[in-house]
Amino acid sequence: MKSMLAISMCAAAFLVSGCEEKSPPNPVTNAANKAGAATANAWAAAKDKAAATAQASLDSAKKMMDDLSAKAAAVPATAKPTVDSAVATAKDKIAAAEKSLSDLKNATSDTWSKISDECSKAVAAATDAVKAAMDKLPK
Repeated sequence: MKSMLAISMCAAAFLVSGCEEKSPPNPVTNAANKAGAATANAWAAAKDKAAATAQASLDSAKKMMDDLSAKAAAVPATAKPTVDSAVATAKDKIAAAEKSLSDLKNATSDTWSKISDECSKAVAAATDAVKAAMDKLPK
């Protein structure tokens, strides 16, 4: 009988120790979690907006590049080396801008701002290079 009582007491002790008291939700933790989610959404939206703006500018530069390439094909032989060099430079700048845009689209919250600035500069350089190449075309 004593052993039965001891076994029952041990079982009851295990059952009681397995129950844990749940603490009420912490309002500070909840607020911090909500703020963190809002921050994550804000940087993602800002990154997406910057990428969309850069994409639109790059698309415009690529269209100008297509026009330039068509015109460069009809350039007289005397102007061809100068124009071809400018076209090659513009193509390189567009490729660099495309890579920078890809980097921006894949950027994390701690790197996107710097990469966004670099992307803006790369797209501007590509646009400027295409315009400079257009200026090399004979009038």
